[in-house]
Amino acid sequence: MENLPVEVVGNILSRLMDARDVVIASGTCKNWREAYRNHLHRLSFSPEAWPFYRTFDTGFLEGLIRDTIIQTTGLQDLSIMTDNDRENSFSASAITAWLTHTSETLRRLSYNVRSTPYINVLNCCGWRNLETLLLVHCPVLSIVSDLQLPSLKSLSLRHVSISDSDLTCLINACPKIETLELVWHRITVFGDIELGLTIPTIKNIYIEGVVLTRIILEVNSIERLHVKDSDFILKLVGNETLKHFKLEKFHPLQLDISEAAENLESVDVDYCTFALSELHPLISRAQKLRKLRLWDVIFCDGIVDLETIAVGFPQLTHLSLGYYPREGFTHYSLQATSQLESVTVLELGWTLMNDGLPVWVEGVLERCPNLRKLIIYVAISVMFFPEDRRMLETFTLSMVQLMRKHIHVEVQFKYE
Repeated sequence: MENLPVEVVGNILSRLMDARDVVIASGTCKNWREAYRNHLHRLSFSPEAWPFYRTFDTGFLEGLIRDTIIQTTGLQDLSIMTDNDRENSFSASAITAWLTHTSETLRRLSYNVRSTPYINVLNCCGWRNLETLLLVHCPVLSIVSDLQLPSLKSLSLRHVSISDSDLTCLINACPKIETLELVWHRITVFGDIELGLTIPTIKNIYIEGVVLTRIILEVNSIERLHVKDSDFILKLVGNETLKHFKLEKFHPLQLDISEAAENLESVDVDYCTFALSELHPLISRAQKLRKLRLWDVIFCDGIVDLETIAVGFPQLTHLSLGYYPREGFTHYSLQATSQLESVTVLELGWTLMNDGLPVWVEGVLERCPNLRKLIIYVAISVMFFPEDRRMLETFTLSMVQLMRKHIHVEVQFKYE
């Protein structure tokens, strides 16, 4: 062990999941202690990894974290995720000492620490080399006007309270930002109820649990947009660079991504309520679409027919459809003559068994002459009721008979 180069040992220690393991391993020999001091790149503090964490005195924990960090000289990745259930907070002076010691070398910071008084980590240090920042349960009360994060490429705010003006200021301080994540975000909008963000370099945006009236995103390089469990009017303004678009548990009053939709490659809509008259025009320009997933979608003003899909998306290779043959739920019409020539992977699913399912599945299969793989999803809840189990047995038998006609297709059943 002593003959290993210290650089190699430093890489080994940096791959350990928690700081506790790093400290223990560094005691192996003198060579490993040197590697810990001078060649360690990553440290992670997590309450799950420290035995009897809740019984530790706050002062003891402060000293433990301080001593572990201070002995290093070149940390690039630091994660301090403390327990939000603890009654006591860490002192601001201790946190400032941890962060100041690492501010010149740090490239990635994950931070969830309660302090007294509150300390704004964005303002307390200069972060010239920071590339990735994750803040959790941190009220960002204000952003100084001269804040600069010149190297930051990824910004994630989870359970953070911030005003719209400070959020704009924060993003403007990151001239190279490519990834933005807002999770269960509490945004205080002053005056106008509209939030507008201009981010010319952004490529990936993930929004979850955000409730506003309207969000306008002005972007020129965006490639991925994922919105989950949110409620607002969304308008996307920018070049035609969007490739992957996903909506999950999203019920917008209005949605406009048409300016950026021409080069879309995948659209995933899951557990949403839409007016079909709104969704189709948004993605109708996506002639390069290769993957379309419409799952748990309720179209309140029309039926999606396979003719529209086949004609509108000639390059489609992966198609996923949910089937809802209940009153008030729109399903997918088989009144079509066009073939889905390019589709090689087909996913079909439903939440309730129905006598019409075998007919529907067969109808879809007939329109996919080049199909190679079929995945059928069945809700596990059907196993709890005798009548549904009998229907499932009947359906399975029908599928076996159907597959005999399509022996070239690989079939998988998945139960959820």
